[in-house]
Order: sequence, then C-alpha cells, then structure tokens
Amino acid sequence: MVLFVLSALAALIVTPAPSRAETTVKDVLVAVRTLGFVANPPVGPVDLAVVFDPAQPLSLTDMKTVRTVLNTGIVIGTALVRPVPVPVTELDRLTGFRFVLLTDGLGPHVHTIADMTRGLGVLTISTDLSCVRGGQCVMGVASEPRVQVLVNRAASDAAAVRFAVSFRMMITEL
Repeated sequence: MVLFVLSALAALIVTPAPSRAETTVKDVLVAVRTLGFVANPPVGPVDLAVVFDPAQPLSLTDMKTVRTVLNTGIVIGTALVRPVPVPVTELDRLTGFRFVLLTDGLGPHVHTIADMTRGLGVLTISTDLSCVRGGQCVMGVASEPRVQVLVNRAASDAAAVRFAVSFRMMITEL
C-alpha cells in the first residue's frame, strides 16, 4: 500500500503541469478595455504593438487571435485601437508605441522588452500573469475563471505608467 501511494505521488511530481491555454477573445477584449484607464487616455487612432515570437506556436496563435479580434480596430472610449504585429526579431520597432501586448511564449524577450520600455510611459500587457508577477510586464489580464487585472506597481513605476484612481480600485496591485 505504501509503495502504491509513493508511486502515485511520484507520478504527480514528474508529470508536467498543463501549459497555459491560448489567449481567448475575452482576454483580448479585457486587455484592450484597460487602455482607457491610463492617465491621459488615448484619443483617435492608437496602435497596439502585439509582440510575438514566430518560432513559438502559442505566441503565434496568440498574435493571430489578437489580430482577428481587433481586425481593423476597436473603439475604446475616444480611441480606435489597431493591432500592429511586431516579431521579436524586430523589437527596435517598439519605439513610439504607448501600448504593447506581449503574447505568451516570449521567454527571455520579456526582459529585453521591459528594459527597452523602462521610463517611457509604455504600458506592457500580457495574458501570462507570471510576466506581471516577475515584474517584467506592467499589467496582466485573465478572463477565466473570472476576470482578473493585475498590475505590478514596481513595474508600473519603472515604466512611468500611471492609472486613473477609479481603475486602481478595481484591480489587484502586486
């Protein structure tokens, strides 16, 4: 009996955790709606950089989902948010973007992106909440099992991103 319990525990330990599910339509909509809550919200046409790694299937799928959902743009407040895919091989293109959505599966690139956007007022958003918990992304969103918006205060301060007071009452700050 003890041997059976030990072997069952060993199977649990060596079995890899299931990978995170791909970004959903609802995740994208939650992420984009948060743009209206930054201090000095965007007005008019706004490009959302969607950083992806073409070599990572989950990252590529996430980018395609974002492009499908946002298509030619979605109105948030007085802004028309449009997706602009940016492969990790072209991160120098991030200059000039105020909003950057990081797809899942970017690995060490999240550190580079955090360094590139530090102090520039760039809101980095991800559906990979570990990016936020690790301080590499300012904001993380999840729509399942319930809507969650996490903001890393240290990452927000480092990026020089400010939010409306009303928004800060609705989110979880780390």
